[in-house]
Amino acid sequence: MATPTVVLLPVWGVGHLMSMLDTGKRLLARSGGSLSLTVLVMQAPTESYRSDVAGHAAISRLTCPVAALVIDFFGTTLLDTPRELAVPSYVYFTASAAMYALFLRLPALHEEVTVEFEEMEDMVDVPGLPPVPPPVLPSPMMDKKKPGYTWFVYHGRRFMEARGVIINTASELEQSVLAAIADGRCTHGVPAPTVYPIGPVVSLNPPAEQPHECVRWLDKQPLASVVLLCFGGGGFSTATQAHEIAHGLERSGHRFLWVLRGPPAAGTRQPTDANLVELLPEGFLERTNEKGMVWPTRAPHPRRRGGLRDARRVELHPGEPVS
Repeated sequence: MATPTVVLLPVWGVGHLMSMLDTGKRLLARSGGSLSLTVLVMQAPTESYRSDVAGHAAISRLTCPVAALVIDFFGTTLLDTPRELAVPSYVYFTASAAMYALFLRLPALHEEVTVEFEEMEDMVDVPGLPPVPPPVLPSPMMDKKKPGYTWFVYHGRRFMEARGVIINTASELEQSVLAAIADGRCTHGVPAPTVYPIGPVVSLNPPAEQPHECVRWLDKQPLASVVLLCFGGGGFSTATQAHEIAHGLERSGHRFLWVLRGPPAAGTRQPTDANLVELLPEGFLERTNEKGMVWPTRAPHPRRRGGLRDARRVELHPGEPVS
């Protein structure tokens, strides 16, 4: 009999693709040969591309039994496919449990908040999290008229249809929000799919070439002493946001490595290299020179040679709040 396979369907972004592949490798290593992996590579979208049709056809043509389908959290349109094929479906969530809780809460917030979020006078309530100031919500949520917001609400609803949700986080880091999700507090008492915190999923292969400048700086710091701030390949900060982060870092007194990217140029979606003079408070770099490093462009990905070995540098204790 053919070995059952777990089908992975990541999206094309490197932060999604590589993380899910590493998760698949971990699953394969622990299966003891009882499972195989099939990866469906989703091409970058075009006007004529329809992921639901393509995914259904690819899965139904497999000759081995399909044990489960694991879908990237931006691919929830595909949740119809496993239901039609009687295959268990799981969502792979590359962000934090806090972000997942916000997604689950969003359909109800959409009904409760009749104005734009930036027009709210109160904080946003997300169970398991401190009160959330509206300006720090993800940018797709800041304009309800745009498709990005509609898709966020759509995904928040459809997550509830999955058998489970695999999150690239550690339970010790997000105890309160994981408890809120499990208790149904993010979904008005309706049980949410079981959450599997499996992270952090990071490849820590030793570099075989000259380490990146960020890594050389990290290697000079005491172990378990550096806070890493990096908001993903698409993350960026406005001057207002960067000032708030800078003030917090300076007041904390901790060593830090901050990957700071600037807002996208007009008509584009990707962050720009940061103009530190425009984004940071005056004198910040001079005052924090001995304890911090601000990197104004893309940082090396953990999978690449010489990538950031951040997990070896940050000390976190169970139950300690992370902000």
